[in-house]
Amino acid sequence: MGWTGIFINKGVTPRKAIEDEIKRILRKEFELLKIVGKGSTYYCAIKDKIHNEVSAMVILTSVNTKHCPYYEYELIYKAIGEESHPFYYDCPKSILNLLSPTKDDEANKWRAKCRENIGFVKPSTLPVGTTIKILSDKPYLLRKMSPNYQFKRDWWYVVNEGKYQPVKDVNDAGRHYGYEIVTENE
Repeated sequence: MGWTGIFINKGVTPRKAIEDEIKRILRKEFELLKIVGKGSTYYCAIKDKIHNEVSAMVILTSVNTKHCPYYEYELIYKAIGEESHPFYYDCPKSILNLLSPTKDDEANKWRAKCRENIGFVKPSTLPVGTTIKILSDKPYLLRKMSPNYQFKRDWWYVVNEGKYQPVKDVNDAGRHYGYEIVTENE
């Protein structure tokens, strides 16, 4: 389960390069039905023509532009099947709806997490000035602040305690406990 690198000619987008590479590595008994990119992560629906089943694959990518004198860039990728429970849960509904039912526990857990994630709005995407309430056992208020002092990006201020909360922790708490918007853009 390592990473693979391929050199890409000028004018070929990373998405097109990944699509071509998947088609190249899939044997004749497999077919790429759909591919959707979310940032540098791609989600694929792949059909097994022999068993007539469709499963998902997650492809992580990275672009290296150094040391490529004859090519535009090097595309580095890692393909992970859903049965390996990749910890990337942004798979779109359009891919999930194509998948065949499976008895694999890890694939089912991964699919359930992806379905949970559909429609969830990360608190980090809310505008600066928004105050939210995390609905945990001990609810607390957070206000999104604009960059200042040591913060180069937007950050969260814990109103009840007067301290800083990392963006990742706020997103995780919002997903785990739920949250409600108290005020927008004060």
